[in-house]
Amino acid sequence: MNAIEIGRLIGRNNKAAHGKTPDAQSLQEALQPLADIAMLRSPNFGDEDFRRWLNEPNEHMKNRAPIAWVRKARFVDVAGWVNGIITGQPT
Repeated sequence: MNAIEIGRLIGRNNKAAHGKTPDAQSLQEALQPLADIAMLRSPNFGDEDFRRWLNEPNEHMKNRAPIAWVRKARFVDVAGWVNGIITGQPT
């Protein structure tokens, strides 16, 4: 995903938002669910496993890949599921 696509997903379609750095305070709340999803890239899960998980159909997501849910602006749902994985309570 690139900055323009992420900007669209978080409701920041204007060019000014795309030019901001990712650490701009005004973007943090909107970016948090995407940051939560990225937590799966931790050393315990690993980058390769994260990419596989992100792109493979998932029974908890109606047999669609998590990235498909993210691209449909369902990233808050995916972030919740990630939280379940991390805490050992997937739903």
